[in-house]
Amino acid sequence: PLHQLHVPRLAGRGHWAVAAAPPPPPPPQLPPPLPPQLLPPLVAFSLGDGPVALTTGRRVALPDVQAAMATARAAELASYRAPFAGGGAEGDDLAEVFEAMHSVLGWSTIYTPFEGVINPVSRGWDYGYGYVLFDWDNYFAGLMLALGAKDVAYSNVIQATKMLVEAPDGTAFVPNQASGALKSRDHAEPQVGGRVLLELWRRFGDAWLVQLLFDDLLAWNTWTWRHRRLAPHGLVCLGTDPNPPVTGDGVNRMQGARYESGLDNSPMYDGDFFDPRTHHMLLYDVGMSALFVADCRALAELADTVLAGSGGDGGDGDGRGGGGDERRRWRRQAAELRWRADTVAAAMSEHLWDAELGVYANKFSCNDTLYPRLSPTSFYPLLAGPGACSTERAVEMVRRHLTNASEFCVGAGAERGCTYALPSIARSDPAFAEQSYWRGRVWGPMTLLVWWGLDAYAPLHADVRVARDALVSQARALLLKEWRLFRHVHENSDLRNGLGCDDPRSEPMYHWGALNGLVSILNDPADYWHTFPH
Repeated sequence: PLHQLHVPRLAGRGHWAVAAAPPPPPPPQLPPPLPPQLLPPLVAFSLGDGPVALTTGRRVALPDVQAAMATARAAELASYRAPFAGGGAEGDDLAEVFEAMHSVLGWSTIYTPFEGVINPVSRGWDYGYGYVLFDWDNYFAGLMLALGAKDVAYSNVIQATKMLVEAPDGTAFVPNQASGALKSRDHAEPQVGGRVLLELWRRFGDAWLVQLLFDDLLAWNTWTWRHRRLAPHGLVCLGTDPNPPVTGDGVNRMQGARYESGLDNSPMYDGDFFDPRTHHMLLYDVGMSALFVADCRALAELADTVLAGSGGDGGDGDGRGGGGDERRRWRRQAAELRWRADTVAAAMSEHLWDAELGVYANKFSCNDTLYPRLSPTSFYPLLAGPGACSTERAVEMVRRHLTNASEFCVGAGAERGCTYALPSIARSDPAFAEQSYWRGRVWGPMTLLVWWGLDAYAPLHADVRVARDALVSQARALLLKEWRLFRHVHENSDLRNGLGCDDPRSEPMYHWGALNGLVSILNDPADYWHTFPH
């Protein structure tokens, strides 16, 4: 009986374990048994004597079931290799990357009555309803699923966006996490929804998806503009608002603001510089500012290209079926978004560039001093474009920091301890040696975001192009190491040895670990993003 077991959470992990129960309470305190008609169906059998086959429709012998499964598995594996056929050893590696990515996504695919088919971050994480969705995790899951599972990709992106929490002023934000009816109502996470939607539009050209999600993403963009900019420079900061009902830990405190970064224990946020009166961390955040600019530019492109009617397959070409007034409205909205982007980009360029170090850094708003604990977020201004980062600055950052063996290891050589990349804090930072979660370990989302930035500047300078290609090679090597050893796709990994299993806080099957391989597919000259079969 279920009431004779208890299921304690293991501290600091996402795992659950079944343990022996304490002595049962007196019978009057036990819940009454469910009537038989409410009990779920139950099938129980022993596996002690070997495999068991379950079939529907007709009786099938066990060897026939095994043969059918083997045939289906062979066909599935062949489908992973087919798009990369003729690519030699590189094609074989890409097929293996795709298999790892497809496998970890398949492992996490579930159905819920709230969202339908969805991909929680990992099977072991339960935030109240048996699973949890995270903001940027599920946007990136949708991006990966676009290669081979378009419908599930769309489901993830739609459901991530529709988790919206409305603010009192009518704006809204996509919360950090949601599980069934439970949500984090005080803080968001990194703003990547606009960029992912733009990439899906470029791959599939479905105007209806843009029409469905644009207003929600615009509301989130406007929420950041109104509620997450810090005076006097107007740059984006982290925060946590005590929106009712107040739920979760860290609300209107420093830890809640850290959670909004998605980098829960990053050394960049060591200390306490949170103002509970304004609900803001008193730090101009270079990463969040750059992602906001990138979101503005992505949404502006979608408003101009899709909603204003100059592209897509929606209606009569007038943007949501409207006429000239509707087109003009969307073009005005696009202009507003570009103005927001230009405003924040100019402030980043002026206030967050550390000329002495040759890199972008966070800055305290209380005394206007830079706080250069460097992480990959220092390279996110590449996502924001020339208004935030000139080509000259991009090259300087690549030469002095990204390819520096004592910092980010990209292309620096295995003989210098740089077989893999990209650490979540510079190797020279005292916290790197801890290798605990966001304190030095390698994370797939940082790899993708830095790759996107490098890819934008690669046509402009050979050094950036070389660094981009080196990052791709090192990230793929990291993904394939654990995949080939254990068939794992880890949440995070140790830069020094490429392993994820060395830390219990690294889930062995967590889908965004495959972003370390996705960059190889995106980077390939074959342009798989646009040519990969739907």
